[in-house]
Amino acid sequence: MLLGLIRPVWVLWFLDRSNRLMVIRIYGSIGLAFFILWKACSLLP
Repeated sequence: MLLGLIRPVWVLWFLDRSNRLMVIRIYGSIGLAFFILWKACSLLP
């Protein structure tokens, strides 16, 4: 499943600059959401 997520990003990254910014925005926001959830869960007793 992880390779299924990486491959389209790899392709989009090298197509053009606007796609690169879109990839950063989408995957950055997903990563940030997971990080916030992980921190919130670790704070719970």
